[in-house]
Amino acid sequence: MTTSFLRNPGAVSSLAATLPLCSSLTKLDLSSNGLGAASGQRTDPDAVVAVLAEALKKTRGLRSLNLSHNNGLGAHIAPSIWFLVSLTHLDLSKTGIDNQGAKELASALSGLSSLESLILGDNKIQTEGALELCDMLPRLSRLRVLNLGNSEAAVNDPDLGNDMHLSGARRLAQILPTLTHLEELDVAGNRICDLGAVRISEALFQCPRLRRLNLSRNVILLDGVSALCASLPRCSSLVHLQMCATGLGTGLGDEMTRRLATILPRCRALKKLELADNGMDAAGATHLAEVLPSCQNLRYLGLQSNPRIGEAGAARFGGLESLRLNVTIDLRSCFLGSEVFHTLGGLGFRV
Repeated sequence: MTTSFLRNPGAVSSLAATLPLCSSLTKLDLSSNGLGAASGQRTDPDAVVAVLAEALKKTRGLRSLNLSHNNGLGAHIAPSIWFLVSLTHLDLSKTGIDNQGAKELASALSGLSSLESLILGDNKIQTEGALELCDMLPRLSRLRVLNLGNSEAAVNDPDLGNDMHLSGARRLAQILPTLTHLEELDVAGNRICDLGAVRISEALFQCPRLRRLNLSRNVILLDGVSALCASLPRCSSLVHLQMCATGLGTGLGDEMTRRLATILPRCRALKKLELADNGMDAAGATHLAEVLPSCQNLRYLGLQSNPRIGEAGAARFGGLESLRLNVTIDLRSCFLGSEVFHTLGGLGFRV
């Protein structure tokens, strides 16, 4: 579907009439089509969405459904999800789901035992809604991907963004051991706070298949980082860790970065580490540079938008010529002088 195709109510009605006839349809992508009350394109958007929702109930062979970026759609679609018993992938990110919508969605999802991927980022799910969803998650025994995270844009928008806060993080930590197939977890920008990070970190090693973890845009202090460092070496499948804009380099940042750097060589599966926009200084960069030669499988280290690293910190990576063919070090927007800029650029670093 094109971005604007379904902004016409007639097009929605035509699609709704056609869907039940597509008995072999397994994948439907209606993302970014202006569906929902927030589109402002129709006299009665709720009625139009209701027509589509009713048609979706009859597409029981559907395995993949993407309705993302249709702000306002989320509140209308939950009753239809209950009928999609073959669904393995569901993307409802940025569809305006609030606490009530999350409650209705949790009820609808509870019977979808085949679901493997659940994407709910950039919505309006607060603590109450997050608790409802968490209580339902153990029923999704095949779940591999859980995304409740917020993008940077959502974090900066007061009218957008999930916020599970500490209570939601605690509940999530309690149910994580039941998600034995979980490979990706994204709780970026949910204000889980330091204690929430501790609780989630303590449960991570019980997710043996976890490959990607995104804790970005949550303020995580020394206790949270310490708990994370205790768990990460036990996450034997973890390939990708995102901790951007967590405050890693502020306050006690040098100590937090040192602790993280110390355990990196023991994270043998880790290939991609993102630490952008953390207020990291030259000392923090030094800690990382010292352990990089021992991180044999690391292929990407993202340190962009840490201007306090400066020339002194960046220069520490300049001596790691042996790494230049194996690992990409991203130092963009780190306030490098021309000499260091050209030296690192010549070694193939992103500057």
